[in-house]
Amino acid sequence: MKKLYNIAILFFTLLLSLSCTRQKQSDDVDGIDNINNKNNKENKFVSLSPSITKQIIDLSYEDSLLGITSFCPPVKNADIVGTLVNPSVEEIVLLNPKMVLMSLEDRAVQKTDVLKKSGIKIHFFPRNKNFADISKNYIELAKIMNSENTAIDKLKQYTQDFESLKSTGSQTAVFMVSVSPLIAASGKSFIGDILRNSGYKNEFENLKVPYPVISIESLLSKNPEFIFVMDKLAYNYLKKHSALSKLPSKIYYVGTENSPYYTLSDYIKTLKTLTGFRTKE
Repeated sequence: MKKLYNIAILFFTLLLSLSCTRQKQSDDVDGIDNINNKNNKENKFVSLSPSITKQIIDLSYEDSLLGITSFCPPVKNADIVGTLVNPSVEEIVLLNPKMVLMSLEDRAVQKTDVLKKSGIKIHFFPRNKNFADISKNYIELAKIMNSENTAIDKLKQYTQDFESLKSTGSQTAVFMVSVSPLIAASGKSFIGDILRNSGYKNEFENLKVPYPVISIESLLSKNPEFIFVMDKLAYNYLKKHSALSKLPSKIYYVGTENSPYYTLSDYIKTLKTLTGFRTKE
């Protein structure tokens, strides 16, 4: 089961690359400016999570970033320190950050043992099972960034949006994170929480891991009213699958722009998208 869980996390994490832009680094005229900028006392952190990077940008504190992964949104003057699943310890050590920011959401596919031995301080944020967890981690990040007042003000608006959008319902649904292998979102994941608060009954709500690997037979036996799919290739696969074509399920493409990220903004946008599918029926 642990091996399957790690596979699920790996595929879920790799999907982030579909919606992230690789930042180009300059090695000529801008080189001097970059060096000067890195010497600025405000530049202290390396983010190894696209979601954490997005949260830092949301807090208007991106100037504090020395390094990010190639899966992260681009940040001016921040070095690329490898990929999400294979960050370069050597490049991180050379940057000598005050702290490396990571999440237990991604830890299963990241190599952290060597980084720990380097002596660089690492801050792990807890897993995000729901809106409350994401909110708590957002405030925790803001404290590290000395921008707690900004975070509190933004959290008030995000919470208002959340309360206005969330609903209850009994229509059955499944949220597919991947189709190769078939990976669904259970109730122990933040995506499962979005599904629940959008007014759907998650057919895989009670499975023990956040992103379980399921069989096509299991999906067929559930016969959900709605099937939500994160990426376009998976959507096309399910639409054309001969067995699934016999189901009355409505299959919707959700996209990777927001749904893979555990940020308040992306949670709200995904919640709005899923709620919209339900209310227009």
